[in-house]
Amino acid sequence: MGSVVAITLNGALGTSSREVADRIPLGVSRRRRRSSTATVRKWRFSRSRRRAVAGFSLVEVIVAIAILSLTLTVLLDVIANSIQQTSQAEKMAEAGSLAESLMAKLGIERPIREGLDAGQFANGFRWRLNLQSFGDAADRQQWPVAAYKVSVEIRWEDGGGERSFALTTLRLAPKVDTR
Repeated sequence: MGSVVAITLNGALGTSSREVADRIPLGVSRRRRRSSTATVRKWRFSRSRRRAVAGFSLVEVIVAIAILSLTLTVLLDVIANSIQQTSQAEKMAEAGSLAESLMAKLGIERPIREGLDAGQFANGFRWRLNLQSFGDAADRQQWPVAAYKVSVEIRWEDGGGERSFALTTLRLAPKVDTR
């Protein structure tokens, strides 16, 4: 029986219970083989071992909660930043559309003449339209049409301050006789 116990402890230290049962001398009855295998199983799943494997320690839970809170903080910061940037991109796209709209109305609803004009849209965007003659006086005399440098600037208030969008182009128009 002493040899069986030694084999049982040896088996518990790294070999499976079936290997332990196979190492028992052949002269030992089959019943004794089963009891030695059961001894190994009992030792492997004793109360102290089950208690150590059964749950998490308080330190593990606290570390897991700390890691989770740091991860959530970073994730929520990324989400908030992306929402803010999306809002800024929408405002910038709207400002670009308004600037193009003002340029399209030039010569149709608004006369083409040098000067500065400003106003405000109903949605809170402010605009400034600047028309300047393009080229020097000698060039303008030779050209069959008048050329103007058209600059449109759209401004709006954002949470971080005032933002703006500017669009500049050249616009051709019929020459105005100044005789």
